[in-house]
Parts: sequence; C-alpha cells; structure tokens
Amino acid sequence: MARPSFTDLLQRHGRHNQGDSLFLTVRGPKSARWEFKMRVAGTLKSFWLGSAIGPAAIGLTQARELRAQVWLEQRGKVAATATPRQAPTMAAGRTFREVLEAWLAANSTSWAAKSTKARGTLAALSFADRDIAKITQADVLDALAGETPRQHMEKRGWLAACFAFARAQQWRTGDNPATFDKDMLRGFAKIEKGKHHARVSRDDVPALYASIVDGDTARALRLLILTAARAGDVEGATWSEIHPKGATFVNADGDDEKLVCDAWIIPAERTKERKRRIVPLPPQAMAILGERGAANALLFGKLASNAMLNLLQKTHPDKTVHGMRSTFRDWAIRQSVPNLTHGATVRDLAELQQGHNLPGASAVEKSYARDGLYDLRAPLMQQWAAFATGN
Repeated sequence: MARPSFTDLLQRHGRHNQGDSLFLTVRGPKSARWEFKMRVAGTLKSFWLGSAIGPAAIGLTQARELRAQVWLEQRGKVAATATPRQAPTMAAGRTFREVLEAWLAANSTSWAAKSTKARGTLAALSFADRDIAKITQADVLDALAGETPRQHMEKRGWLAACFAFARAQQWRTGDNPATFDKDMLRGFAKIEKGKHHARVSRDDVPALYASIVDGDTARALRLLILTAARAGDVEGATWSEIHPKGATFVNADGDDEKLVCDAWIIPAERTKERKRRIVPLPPQAMAILGERGAANALLFGKLASNAMLNLLQKTHPDKTVHGMRSTFRDWAIRQSVPNLTHGATVRDLAELQQGHNLPGASAVEKSYARDGLYDLRAPLMQQWAAFATGN
C-alpha cells in the first residue's frame, strides 16, 4: 500500500509520525503544525517547530532540519548541566579514559562527526588507563611520535582540550602537558597556513582504484572515491540510508517523489552543512555495498580511526583521503555532461555533489534550490565511476 502524500496527510485529522519522533499534527483544515518529541533529563517534552500550512508554511525537509537543531541544542544543555553532577560519581584517581568520556559528553554535541574519531584515537593511547593527574608532557610527546603533520595537529588539539577540561574539573593541577612552547613545536613538521589537502592526480585515479585491496576499509574507500563524499559521511553510513531506484522519498516541498536512480540519502544531522544530501549511486557503487544488512547496521562495520587514510597512504604516502574530493572536482570541471540543457552547469553539479552551495548563489536562491539536483548529478557521477573503475 502506497504511503499517503504530504497533501493527503494535511486532510487527515490527528498526529502523523514522520520518523525520528517528528510529527505532523493536523487539527483542522487551517491548523497543521510540526511537533518534535524528545526525552530531556528523563521527561518527555514537546517542541513546536512551526506551521505546515499558510504563508509561513514549513515543509518536511525544513522541519527535519529544525528537529535536528532542537535535538543538538537540548543535548548540549543536558550535557552542560549533567557533567558537574556526574563528576562526584567518578572513581578517585580518575583515569584519562574516564576524563575523555566526560569531556566528550560535555562538548561533542557541536561536532558530532568528529567526536567518534576523537574517542577512537585518544582511547587507544598507551596512557588511557593511567591517572589523569600523573600524565606528563613526555607521555604526550611519546603519543605524538611518528604522526603526520595533520594527525599531530589534530590529536594534540584534542589532548590539550581534554587536559584543560580535567583542570577545570580539578581532576589535575599544573601545566597542560599538551600545550607546547615554540621551541618544542619546532620538533614537529608544520602544516603551512593555507596549504591544501594533498591529493591524488586525476590521471592516477584508475590505477589507485584498481590497487585497493579487498576488505571493509577498502570498500569504504572505494565508495568515498565514487561519491566524492567526506570520510565521516562514509564511516557513519547505515543501510537505512541506501535506497533503490523507484523508492519513494519526501522531497524538499514535503511531497512524495520517486528516486530516478539508486541513491544514498544522508540525513541532515549527519552532514557537515546540516542539510539532507541525496547522493546518486552508480552501479559500480551499488556493487561495492553487496548484500543488504539490518537498517541500523553500518555499511562497512566499525572502522578504526584513520583506517581509510592509512590504506591510501600504503600506495600514496603523502596523499590524503579528503584530497580525493579535490581530485574529483578537478576531473569534473573538464567534463561534458550529455543533455545538460536545463540551465545548471557542470560546475554547479560538482559543487552540489560535494555538499556545497550553488556557486555565487544569493541567500534567496539558496533557499529555493533545496533538492540538490540529485537527478541531474546522476549522469556526471556515472561518468566519474566509469573513469575511476575503468569500465
């Protein structure tokens, strides 16, 4: 049985579940509002997000974005108030691992995509189970030994913030062991200001793709290459986000629409730009995914921190995974897409594929160009897949 359209729902009195505790509450022909329910500190609360009809009507996509904002705000408030109450329950002589979890709980809601990476990276350190008060700068230097410049900068930043949090909670005293003076920093290679992510040459992509060995990390890296996605998007992708051609989804206007191609629909709360992104999946990408798993299962399982980067650097030591997005962009701008007669340019499609706004678009234009033109991007991504895979 087909799911009722958004227009049909507006004619039906009652509360209609739109997923993730977001409801369309219809009370009459002129009264329909968006409602989000969330449990805050053990109490179920309702948040009204706006009207679904009238001059200021909010569509389903915008309602989901507002839901994500409320969720993040409430989680942040709970973490801010809960951390002081939780502190006394922690064991005396708090370990670095315990402090790490408390720090992430208090601060990671605003950078959810990286909090998982930070946890995996720092929890694996040799001093993770030692008393936070007894960790020295020598220990930190040991942990940073052998890092690439970018890894060093990122890890040291996390460590410095974690130790600062411990000092603020009075779980350790003295200097921050992850804060170095200029002389100490000279021992590390620096990332030049304004330097870009090192990328693989576009002409080397087919050879790189062919050289990637089998395994979950390899499949993840292949999908990243074929979709020009961010590493965090791929690492957190679940089977619920993969939809076959012809499947029904709710478009930017709140109406039901059928997908014109296989697609990966990344929810707003998982994207850097906090907007739902529809990613066309060419046949080569679908083949990577294999047999469908449980809805909430990760496509490639739980990947180790920097797993894709480490795999890439086995054959291309100085290149970065994020640089693959630049490689795609450099390739795309040189392409001619068949039947490109609708007004969008290849440049527009390449930018939208990477989750960017339309180049040079005004604020008004951005508010109207909401669906990301996924159907127009599909032919471009098919060309890229054929180029990368050699078929």
